[in-house]
Formats: sequence, structure tokens, C-alpha cells
Amino acid sequence: RVRYNYNQRYIGEVSIREAGTSRFAKGNRWGTFWSIGASWVISKEKFMQDLVWLDYLKLRTAYGSVGNCMSASFYSYWPLYSPASPYDGAYALIPSQLASNNVRWEATKTFDLALEGSLFNDRLGFTIGYFNKRNSDLLFNVTQAASTGMIGNTGTNSTILTNIGTMENQGVEIALNGDIFRTRDFVWSVSFDLTSYKNKVLKLPNHRNIYGGSAIQTEGQPMYAYFLYPWAGVDQMTGKSLYEIDKTSYDFYRYDANGNFVFNEDEYNSRINNAREEDALVEYNGKLYTTKPQYSGRKVSGTSIPTAYGSFGTQLSWKGINFSALFTYGIGGKTLDSVYAGFMSVGDNPMAIAEDMLNSWQGAPEGMTADSPNRIDPNAIPQANTYDYADNNASNSTRFLTSSNYLVFKNLNISYDLPMKWVSALKLQNINIGVSIDNLFTKTARTGMNPQQSYSGSQTISYVTPRVFSFQLSARF
Repeated sequence: RVRYNYNQRYIGEVSIREAGTSRFAKGNRWGTFWSIGASWVISKEKFMQDLVWLDYLKLRTAYGSVGNCMSASFYSYWPLYSPASPYDGAYALIPSQLASNNVRWEATKTFDLALEGSLFNDRLGFTIGYFNKRNSDLLFNVTQAASTGMIGNTGTNSTILTNIGTMENQGVEIALNGDIFRTRDFVWSVSFDLTSYKNKVLKLPNHRNIYGGSAIQTEGQPMYAYFLYPWAGVDQMTGKSLYEIDKTSYDFYRYDANGNFVFNEDEYNSRINNAREEDALVEYNGKLYTTKPQYSGRKVSGTSIPTAYGSFGTQLSWKGINFSALFTYGIGGKTLDSVYAGFMSVGDNPMAIAEDMLNSWQGAPEGMTADSPNRIDPNAIPQANTYDYADNNASNSTRFLTSSNYLVFKNLNISYDLPMKWVSALKLQNINIGVSIDNLFTKTARTGMNPQQSYSGSQTISYVTPRVFSFQLSARF
């Protein structure tokens, strides 16, 4: 590492690191990572001296790379075997991991540019920055064909740790803090910060998509993209859910004369042709719908990644009384609320259901016809019955995509510094008493949902973040 500082005005740094790990084979064991950065304290320049309202101003930028090997196990490139007794109690060595000799370091290359400073006798501070972070040679366990054999005696396909592609995050960061009032006895300050970024998968092996449950990784889309059946609403003539048919979906396919798999052609041999019920297809207003989600064709349906997130707060101090409040927030993104979907289903056995089920479809509204312009209601709740509940309440449809917007009252703190005449009598410098409350409330689009639970946007049945009351008594000698 080499650093240079000229008069606290021009600052530069260059570093290089050679990192090695035994997690990879000898040919890929070492990785070279480097960085270069510079900053310019603009407020120290002579042409800035007449700006009396400007206390400090600095421009900084950096570019560099770091490596990651932690996604690999200690013996990730070895072919491993484990003892087991899969054959009538007879022990044998069976494969537990396939060899991965070509796996190498994952690299993250980051560029950032920021302007920071303070104004008006340090009453207002700010930082405004841009960043671009690109992850290349991402480490990922890629599922192999069944012909490679199963792992252990679990019956699941084997995987090989592979460097599969490239992903990019780019966005802006803003932080502000300032004193609204500042006197001898009273200080009121506020703070705010925001991070907004876009995530995109740039490259995948052989440009092929990776599927997993209700998610998809595909080039040009975010890492956490949903792949769901498109729910259109409730057919008010029948009370059933309708799903839009999208023949551009990856779920629609056909085979050519040579038996090769073909996408996005005019003719399809898809599951939609396997509909066995007369009402599986519904034609309405020139468009085709289906009551069976598996016949509709899944499509990319948004992402769990928020548009912006951050915090804001305020602090007050007056004659020994101290007050502070901190809020956190998230804007944008979607949560696939499968927990709510479970409570919106009915079955043959006793089960808990959501109160919203009281508003489920009871019959066609008066005057409703097959051609009524409001026949499909996107805000309605389908009929509650045990026969159609699986199709009506498909948890892997866009029906249960819910806004991830949230606001959390993260912390409230109130304290009091006892008067000095009392403190001095006890031969102390300070005595402070106070109370603090964490997680006073959380506001979300649906009560009980926690958008902060997972980056992937999934939900599980778990306790909400607890509200914690703390009392404090501190003394400084």
C-alpha cells in the first residue's frame, strides 16, 4: 500500500493484494486484487476562502477489486465420498461431492464517487455519492444432469460449484444532518439518509436462465426477480380466479420435426392444451384467460429489491433533557406473501383462515353478464370452496405479490442529566437517568408481514420484531 498526502489537500492511495486459498485447486489458488483512490479537499483552495458559509468540502473517488472465496467449502474442488449403508445394511462409499477443478476466486469491482462537506458553521453536513459495484465469476452450485449420478442416498441431483456469471449494482447514496436550532440551552437536530440502487444480472452461463421455485435469474433482470403466474382477478360470473395467458412465457414450448426444443414460436404444445375441464379456458373482451394457473404461463413479475431504503431521525436537548427518535423505511419492491396465501385457502380439515375470507365471492352481482365491462374484478376475493381452492389461491401467482413499503419506529430515547449541584454533592461528574424503547411500531401494506425478513422477498411464519423497553441509570466519576 502506498499513500500520499500533500498539505491535507490532495490525498492519494494505491494498494495491491495477492490472496491465496486452499479452497481452490492449485491452478486457481491465487487471486490478484488492487485499488486506487484519490480525494481533493476543495475548501482548502485559495479560490474558496471567500466563501464564509462553507466550512468543508471534499471530492473523493476510488476504484478497486476485492475477492471472495467464502462461498466455497474448505474442500470445494475435491471429489468427496461418504460412508453409508444404502444396500440392506452393507456399508459402501458413495459420492457426496463432485470435483470442481476449474472454480476460482469471485471478484467484486467497485467504483464510487462522492462529494461531502459542511456548511454554516457546521450546522449542515451532507454526503452525496454514486457507486457501481460489479460482481464477476459468481460462485454458484449448478445442478447437474441426472446422468451424473445422485448425491449420497438422498435421491437429489448432484451440483458442482461453478463460476457462473456477472451481476451489477449501481445507485446513489445521500446523507444529510443539520441543526435546526442551536442555542446555549436548546439544540434541535435532524438527520436523513437514503440509498437507491438498481440490481441487474448481466451474464449467465450459455445465456440460460436459472429457475428456483417462484424466482428466476435471467440476463437483464434483477437477481431477485419473481417468476409467477399472472393473476387477472375474479370472474364475477363464477367466483373463480382467472389467470392471463402469456404465450411468450418460458412455460410455453414446442418440439420441431427433429425433436429439438423450440421457444417462442407461433404454435405451441403446452400444458394449456391438456385442460380437461370445459371452463378451463375463458375468452373475454378479445383476450384468453384460464382458471388453471399452470396453464397460463409464468412471467417475470417484479423484484423484491426496494427502490430506496434508509433512515431519518431527530434529536433534541434542553437543559439536561435529551430526546431522540429514529425511523427506518423502505420504498418499492414486492413481497410474495405466501403466509397470507395459506390463510386465504380452505380445506377439508379444520384450519385457521384470514378474516378477509368473509368477503369472498358469494354469487354473481345483479345484472352481471358475460360481456359486462367489469366482469373481471382484480380486487375481489374468489369463492371459498375446497374443490377450487388450489387454483383460486395459487401462492405462486401475482395475486399475493404485496408492496414491500415499510416504516419502522426503530428507537425512542428520553433521558435526563441531573442538575450539577446534586451531582457535585456526590463527588460525581454526571448522573443520567432515562428510558429507551426499540421497535415501537412497524407499518406495512399488510399487518403481520415483515418485508425486512428476507432479501428474496419470501415470508415465513415467525415472531414479529419484539418491542423492547430499557431503563438506564448511568454515572460518570
